[in-house]
Amino acid sequence: MDHTGIVIVSPLRRLARRTAVRRRGTGRAPRRSLRWQITVLAGAVVAVAAAVMALAAYLVVSDGLNERVDDNLKSRALSVTTWVNQGIEVEDQASLEMVAQTIRYGDNGIFFGLVLQNGLTVRTGPIPIGPGQREVIEGKRESSLSNVDGHRVLAQRLTDGVTLVLSKDLTSTHAVLTRLAWVFGIIGGSGAILAGVAGTTVAQAGLRPVDRLIRASERVARTDDLRPIQVAGNDELAGLATTFNTMLAALSDSRDRQSQLIADAGHELRTPLTSLRTNLELLIAASKPGASAMSEEDMAELRSDVIDQIEEFSALVADLVDVARPPSMGRS
Repeated sequence: MDHTGIVIVSPLRRLARRTAVRRRGTGRAPRRSLRWQITVLAGAVVAVAAAVMALAAYLVVSDGLNERVDDNLKSRALSVTTWVNQGIEVEDQASLEMVAQTIRYGDNGIFFGLVLQNGLTVRTGPIPIGPGQREVIEGKRESSLSNVDGHRVLAQRLTDGVTLVLSKDLTSTHAVLTRLAWVFGIIGGSGAILAGVAGTTVAQAGLRPVDRLIRASERVARTDDLRPIQVAGNDELAGLATTFNTMLAALSDSRDRQSQLIADAGHELRTPLTSLRTNLELLIAASKPGASAMSEEDMAELRSDVIDQIEEFSALVADLVDVARPPSMGRS
């Protein structure tokens, strides 16, 4: 505030206020830190890799279990077919159970049944019939193997219009796959968490040079301290620190040249300004009423000296401006 009561705001303060207003007006959310991004990226990569590996392992195990069930059903079907081809007649439930006991059906939860020519169905346990099995019974296809109501069901057309149907309850298989999915999920989640922790640790260690650069930049902006920072290693971050030190050295050199320019300008301009001021004071004094008369010749010489000094002063200022211009901009 000056003596008139008017508040004087410096240009730097006005610039800071305008910058703050622009920042408030953007309405943008604060950016996530690089450390946070590395942590999330590491966790996401491990989570995706774990999910892909878990899915692949689950599919391999699932296919292996299903293939084992299918092979078991086909093996049992071959046994029954052999008995039927040997002329053993299965005409009622009693004869079917006799065959089942002979070939030990019912082990591992496998049951079988026969659909006879007269439409009679004899079976050793629960055997669901789906569309594919029904087509085999009707003679539209030779065999069918599919899942029906939680069972793996194989239907195979035999001789004399007899259809063999085998069934395996998949409850135990599904239970194994469910437990396997939980195990893979826990392993994948734990791996993602560990990857996040490891990513945070690696980010903290790897970004220390960046933190030093940030602190050095803040120190320069706050105190004009242009001391170089310590450089360790020979990686990209070390190269960045070296470049930053080069910039600090250039700033220091520029500040030294600026100080030297100001000192040289003060020294070079002091004498011409003093002489010019003296001559101007003489002209002003001579033009005042009651002043001692000065001859026209002296007045003309004094005015000529003032003009020459002004031209010399202009040339000196032009030389100083040319010296202050950076080499990249060229000299006039």
